[in-house]
Amino acid sequence: MRRETLTVLWTGAFAVVMTGLVSGVWGGLLLANLATTPAAPWAAAAMALVLWTLWSYLGGRGPPASTQANDCCGAVRFRRDSRAGRWRPGFSG
Repeated sequence: MRRETLTVLWTGAFAVVMTGLVSGVWGGLLLANLATTPAAPWAAAAMALVLWTLWSYLGGRGPPASTQANDCCGAVRFRRDSRAGRWRPGFSG
């Protein structure tokens, strides 16, 4: 198989696994919230923290140091184009 095909398959499988894990965490937080204090929606704030932490880690923050090196070398980033007022992909590095 070509490298590009394997990359697409890996990315798709990773997305499915991550969606399942995040959904499981959300379900657990929601059930715990409803069982303990249904009047105070603390599960939403806790899930926001979980998602921010996961997004930061997948973006290259935190251990191991080898993932931090990938952050600077050719990774596609979306940055704001001030002239057009739209988001556009750009390459870092």
